[in-house]
Amino acid sequence: MPPDHRACPRVERALRGEGEPAVEGSSDSVLARALSRPPAPPTVLSQISATVQPGGEHTDNFYHEVSHLNVEVGNNPGTFGFHWAVAQATAIRDVYINATGSKGGLFCENGGGGFLGDIVVEGGETGLSIGGQQWTLRNITISDSTTACMDLIWNWAFAVIAPTFRRCPVGVSFQGGAVTSVVLTDATFEDVGTGVATDWPGTVRGVVLERVTATRTPVIAPGLPGSAVGTATVRAWRQGHRYAGSKPSPDFNGQGDVTPWRADVPLPNRPRPTFDSAGAPFNAVTDGGCKGDGVADDTACLQRALNSSSALVFLPAGTYRLTDTVAVRPGTALVGEALSTLAVDGSAAPFRDASSPVPAIRVLPGAPVTLADLTITVMSDAPGAQLIEWAAGNGSAVYDVHFRLYHAAYGQWHFLPGSSGYVENSWGWTADHDIDSGAELQVQVPRGWLVQGSGVQLYGTAVEHNSAYNYNFSGADDVITAMMQTETPYWQQPQTAWGLTVEGGTSGLVSYGSGFYSWFFGGQAAVARVDGSTRGVTLLCHNVVGSAELLVSGGGGSISNSSSAAGTFSAYLAMDTQAGGA
Repeated sequence: MPPDHRACPRVERALRGEGEPAVEGSSDSVLARALSRPPAPPTVLSQISATVQPGGEHTDNFYHEVSHLNVEVGNNPGTFGFHWAVAQATAIRDVYINATGSKGGLFCENGGGGFLGDIVVEGGETGLSIGGQQWTLRNITISDSTTACMDLIWNWAFAVIAPTFRRCPVGVSFQGGAVTSVVLTDATFEDVGTGVATDWPGTVRGVVLERVTATRTPVIAPGLPGSAVGTATVRAWRQGHRYAGSKPSPDFNGQGDVTPWRADVPLPNRPRPTFDSAGAPFNAVTDGGCKGDGVADDTACLQRALNSSSALVFLPAGTYRLTDTVAVRPGTALVGEALSTLAVDGSAAPFRDASSPVPAIRVLPGAPVTLADLTITVMSDAPGAQLIEWAAGNGSAVYDVHFRLYHAAYGQWHFLPGSSGYVENSWGWTADHDIDSGAELQVQVPRGWLVQGSGVQLYGTAVEHNSAYNYNFSGADDVITAMMQTETPYWQQPQTAWGLTVEGGTSGLVSYGSGFYSWFFGGQAAVARVDGSTRGVTLLCHNVVGSAELLVSGGGGSISNSSSAAGTFSAYLAMDTQAGGA
């Protein structure tokens, strides 16, 4: 990057996203728009905005995507390339921003967070200037910004995976009373004055550094020296509140090196595939008779497409009504266009009985499976519908697959024992309101995501408003999560749903940032629980709202929220129920 700009078309006005847009660089082909990275991405000469209303918190600004673009901000000192105040189910990927002579690459003053991946920003006062509840960033490269490569305005928890910061006075500015916690792993600093600028020692917040390499960077963080001429490394380091089980560590409110919680290898860093180089024919389901109009029963024609020899099954934009299980065979990529909808018909007999649940989408074991650009929804109450049953193995991946549930279902996603997979930017939303009308809803879905697999990796996920649990890791092992976010159902009184449960002998779970929230009816006693049978569970930058306890365990131990930063959030929590007990 950047590609040859001379071959790129130009857009000379601001692009503003409204509704649920997806902007992609493309050729004239519909399939290319949905699936491919163009040889020469188009160039945009002014701001791209996904923010319809300039004011407000933007916590309900959902479903925006931009990918495969070059953005030339030009010599515009007051302009950012993107105004991106958004919430869940949003993403920017594979974008180059030349911000030289401008304010910066991207600005977000508020919102519910989102996902940024495979982005390069050059120049500007600040490469990325971001405020919001929770964000996940993967493979971000920022260079030559005159103030800071990245400025975190305010946040609760950010997970930053495999970033590179070059030639900036400050790599990451994490200062002021509005910031709470950030974790950076597999990070590289080159020719940076201060890697992570904090308010230490005057104020202690939550900062976790893991596998950091700093070259010609005199200060990695205040109190953590680097090297002005050579290279310094950090294996595992933290600032903020630290526990072992439910017991505060001796340096509870300090900073310093900590014992590493996993092997010294990079976390997975998997760009979303473009599907244009798969080398196999694709099968557009509409060519086989699927209507995608939300009325016709598309179950049989969709299954025929999935049973074909094509490795790539393409769902053009539309709503595909399902009345029975569809099975995704091994080695298949099922890819939508602008979040094509798979809509489960709750009136169909297979989905009526909650005592005998049936999967709506069954992903079979074997060769890797890929799902991308899909929305899973329910057309009417379907108490017996387990929406996804996942048995796929190593190498499988999911990108931009979201649940939007206005009606009841048995559960959202079940990762079966023995399954594996990488999930990026997925929102499991049991709706609290109708997006179109704004009407409040009371949707009964007891189960969010039940993870019983091995080697499951969840990046940039949120699971909300399920009445029994949102995330449940039961008998799972070797699990990585980079940002988990939940809300207890707004209507539930008293508030009892678990944001997080870890149980059933789960072993080796590391959580890089989380936020578990209970907003109404006075909150709840606890929103996160780790069973005493688990081992090797590490929670980094673990945050709660409206919960009297930060964490409880099956052994009766607990960490009171009153001991956390500002009486509201935990700055840092590490828990190993095998070594530390609770």
